[in-house]
Amino acid sequence: MRIRGAEHLTDTAFLALLDRGAEVRCFDYCLSIGLLTIHRQSEPVLIPPGRWDIWDSWTYSLITLVAGGWGVPWGIVLTPMLLWSNFCGGRDLTATVRQRLRDEENFR
Repeated sequence: MRIRGAEHLTDTAFLALLDRGAEVRCFDYCLSIGLLTIHRQSEPVLIPPGRWDIWDSWTYSLITLVAGGWGVPWGIVLTPMLLWSNFCGGRDLTATVRQRLRDEENFR
């Protein structure tokens, strides 16, 4: 799994960073074209310890704000929900990624 911000880290260094409080999160966005609304997720992003998540989600929130609310009815429904989700820090994938790395480590 590719995680933006962790490309240069080894598995051991990455797990150590997660143990120190780093998180892996993804953010939602939607695009609307007429009646069609497309809901997507960003790639997982490594959030260093102590960093506020809003700065990592602003691109996806801006896309949603500008291009998401035009679809009827789902653009109107999804836009505020996704903006709120991104404002609250997105989806936390830390436990899933940590478990997957530990499973791979035990498999080797």
